Amino acid sequence: MAEDGVLLYQILQNARVRLVDAGDKQCDESWTQLNNRFPYDSIGYIREGEVSLTVNGQVSVMQPGALYYIPAMNPFSHYATQGLARVYWTHFVLGPEDLKLSHRLEFPVSVKLSRPQEVESLFEELLVAREDNSPGGALLRNGLMGQLAALFLTLGQESLRLRPTERFEEMRRTAEYIRENLDKELSVELLAARVGLNPHYFIRVFQHFFHETPMHFVLRQREEEARRLLECSSLSVKEIGLSLGFSNQNYFSAFFKKRSGCSPSAYRALKNRFSEEKSFKQS
Repeated sequence: MAEDGVLLYQILQNARVRLVDAGDKQCDESWTQLNNRFPYDSIGYIREGEVSLTVNGQVSVMQPGALYYIPAMNPFSHYATQGLARVYWTHFVLGPEDLKLSHRLEFPVSVKLSRPQEVESLFEELLVAREDNSPGGALLRNGLMGQLAALFLTLGQESLRLRPTERFEEMRRTAEYIRENLDKELSVELLAARVGLNPHYFIRVFQHFFHETPMHFVLRQREEEARRLLECSSLSVKEIGLSLGFSNQNYFSAFFKKRSGCSPSAYRALKNRFSEEKSFKQS
């Protein structure tokens, strides 16, 4: 096996899968998303109709029975080309916690299925398991999602490609540094200086691996951590803002509302009410 093949095998061997959400969507010609990005990996299946999908400039027009992949943070566009289209979809995390596999690998857009009925059955099981709130429900969902991801990777293995390794470790360490220092100043100039690169070149290299600029990455990490702390901690809104590098509560609240559509306090209240309703239904 060639050196790239060995490295690819090692990367996939250590991969972990966590399902975020899944669904069954019926779409008409108004179902159009242009130059969008998901924070999660996505695998979908065309049940009916025809869909045009563009990922990183690669166009694929898919018929019923096609299985497709949109890697996390990769720019994509899709639309139903005529009439109605019906699509199974999933959002999930694939890879170690510190770096998604889409930062390291280039995936094919779609693969051909020899037995589409098996894939339809897998999606149907996944949608049922999504509603399973038993102690083993999460394991079941992640296991089914793992089967789906493994199927796609197996069918598309001839088209899987490693991204160039030059600067990869430096960018991985930069991403790790950002996550661990969200309370500090994180300018492009500072981050570039840490790895000894010109700021303009640093932006290009970082964007190559993460499909977003360093500043977009910083803001997204702050938003995700803010959501986590609002949901899972007893810290005040002011304390959360300070822990994420915001000098005052008003600045943090404006930042969070712009990105999430509601204030930090409203978001926390909404999540608390949702958790209470879920607990009540399970009791």
